[in-house]
Amino acid sequence: MITNRYAVIGAGITGLTGAHVLLALDPDCKVTIFEKNLPGGNLQTLNVGGITVDAGPDNFITKKTHAYDLAVELGLKDRLTIPTMGTVEIFNGKDLKLFPAKTYMGIPTDANELKHSGIVSEGSIKKLQKEKKFERHQNGDVTLGELLVPRYGSETVDLLIEPIMAGIHAGTVDSLGVAATTPELLAAAVAHGSLTETLRKIISTNQSPSMSSETEKLPPFLGISGGMNSLTGKLLDSIVQSENVKILVGNQIRQVLVDSESLTNKITLIDDSEKSYEFDGVIVATDGTTAKDIFSSIDKTIADDLSGIQIANVAMVFFA
Repeated sequence: MITNRYAVIGAGITGLTGAHVLLALDPDCKVTIFEKNLPGGNLQTLNVGGITVDAGPDNFITKKTHAYDLAVELGLKDRLTIPTMGTVEIFNGKDLKLFPAKTYMGIPTDANELKHSGIVSEGSIKKLQKEKKFERHQNGDVTLGELLVPRYGSETVDLLIEPIMAGIHAGTVDSLGVAATTPELLAAAVAHGSLTETLRKIISTNQSPSMSSETEKLPPFLGISGGMNSLTGKLLDSIVQSENVKILVGNQIRQVLVDSESLTNKITLIDDSEKSYEFDGVIVATDGTTAKDIFSSIDKTIADDLSGIQIANVAMVFFA
């Protein structure tokens, strides 16, 4: 029997999930995971002043159910929690202002709440009031900016909506398509014209609009009691149970070579100590910059595409 050998570059949530799936599809395969830092990637949980806090993402969206399905598969369903929000303030260029209540992904639905926050001008408040009169959208898929700026104005989009949309989807409102990111907005615009009443209903029921199952009504966001690193911890527990898995920490892969001319199609990995490894397949689960360097010797087109991915740094600050 032929035993397939696979490599996974990166032991974050993506790499560990990739290894988990490989073992499920081919239990007899051998998997080697390369991680230059600590397994877990961005999902790190810390103790600050006796309180457990997530140093990376502290919840996941349920609109796309992959994270929820993985949590359930790993036995974490009973630990899923609905995030509670404390006081949120936003800097409008001059002062800190209270983030308005009754918003959906930063989109305001109540003119009084928006006015009370003091974040935007009177003109933007009037824009929100007029949003109820928008005619049905007939232009097919558009960017978030094209859909939202005419309805709410640039000020509201820049200060309230884009920071949240960009944080979730890693892109500007002018580069993100509505159908791919928030199809519920496109559906509401096509069916009703105005988004306000649809979003109010979503907020009032506290459910993800894309859930089709009547038996599984999920809120838009879910966290995990004990920290989001429970996902990677459970994955590691599942993976290391297999004798066919090896995790190499501190090994950074700097080059991948594909022998496309031989019949074996073997893939060679070279780490930063010049040691080489041979595999039948490789999953690259790194950030875009690292992946670009890896693919530069394989496919220039892919490397060029990866080099165009913009990365924004986020600082998490905790006080106790």
